[in-house]
Amino acid sequence: MRVGATLRAASAGAVAAAAFDVLAWRRRRQRVERAFRRAPTSRGPVPYLDLGPRDGPVVLFSPGGGSGVDLVHAYPWLPAAGYRVISVSRPGYYGVPLSGADDPGTQADLYAEVLSSTGVRGPVHVFGVSAGGPAALLHAARHPTRSLVLWCAVTGPYAPASAAVESPLGRLVLSPRGQVLLSWLLARTTRAAPAFALTSFLRTESSLDAAAIREVARYVHGDDAQRESFAALIDSTTPMSRLYPGMMDELRAFAEPWRVPWSQIRAPVLAVHSEADGDVPVAHVERLRAELPDARVLTPRAGGHLVWLGPEGPSVVRATLDHLAAADDG
Repeated sequence: MRVGATLRAASAGAVAAAAFDVLAWRRRRQRVERAFRRAPTSRGPVPYLDLGPRDGPVVLFSPGGGSGVDLVHAYPWLPAAGYRVISVSRPGYYGVPLSGADDPGTQADLYAEVLSSTGVRGPVHVFGVSAGGPAALLHAARHPTRSLVLWCAVTGPYAPASAAVESPLGRLVLSPRGQVLLSWLLARTTRAAPAFALTSFLRTESSLDAAAIREVARYVHGDDAQRESFAALIDSTTPMSRLYPGMMDELRAFAEPWRVPWSQIRAPVLAVHSEADGDVPVAHVERLRAELPDARVLTPRAGGHLVWLGPEGPSVVRATLDHLAAADDG
C-alpha cells in the first residue's frame, strides 16, 4: 500500500513539475516575442529582428516555413561577419493578418515595406531558407538586390513530403491540440538531449541512412556553434500556435501554379541544396539551375534539409560568406 501511495505521489509530483516547466517555457517565449521590433506596414505592424552593425551591408533574411523571425539566431556568423541582418515575419506568423489572396509576391512586397520603414534604401542581399525561398526569389525579381542566397529553397509549386506530414511529428505539428505540448517537448529535448532531437529531425527531413545520421548527430553534438545553431532553430519553431496559421496558408499558396519571373533576377545567385533533402525535392534546385544557368549551385549531402549542419556545414557557411563578399566587392 505504501509503495502504491509513494508511486502515485511521485507521479503527481512529476506532472506538477512538468506543468510548471511548461508555464515557465511559455513565459520565456512570450518575452522573446515581445522583444521583436515591429514595422508599420499596409498589413499592420510586422515583427522583425535587426541584428548586426547598423552601417553594415544589409541582408534581408527570409525564414523557413513554420519558423519565426528568430530563426536568424541560428546563423550568428552573418552579423559576426559585419552584416546588418533584417529578418522579417510573413502573413500568418506572429499575428500578421492573413488575406485569402496572399501569395509569394505578397510576402516579397511586405518585406520591401519593412525595409523601407527601417530606412533601408538601395539594393540588399537576400537570403531565403526553405519555404522562405519563394518570397526571397520574388523580392529579388521585383526589388533592388545585391545578391541572392537560397538554402534548400522552394522555387515553384510545392507540397510537403507525405512522409514528413504523416510521421508522428508531422501529425502533432498539424494538430492544434498537440502544438503546445510538442513545442515544449521539442525545446526541452533539444537542450537536454540534442543528439536525440537532431536524429529525429534527420530521420524525417532527410534521406540519409542510419550511419550518416549518426555521423551528423555526433558532429553537431561535439561542435558548440552547430549545437547552439540547432537549438536556435528549434526555439524559432515555437510556440507553434503563433506560426501555424502562416505555415498552413503558405502550403495553400505554394500549391498554386505560381512562378518566378526568372529573367528579372539579375543579381548573382548562390543556391545550396542537399542531395539528401527529404523535405524540398531536388527538382526545385534543378528548376533554378535550368532557369538561371549562371547561378552557382552546391549540392552537398550535409544534414539533409538542415544543410548547414554536420561535417559539410562549415563549407556551406564559407561559400555563403564568400558569395556575399564577392557581391559587395563587385
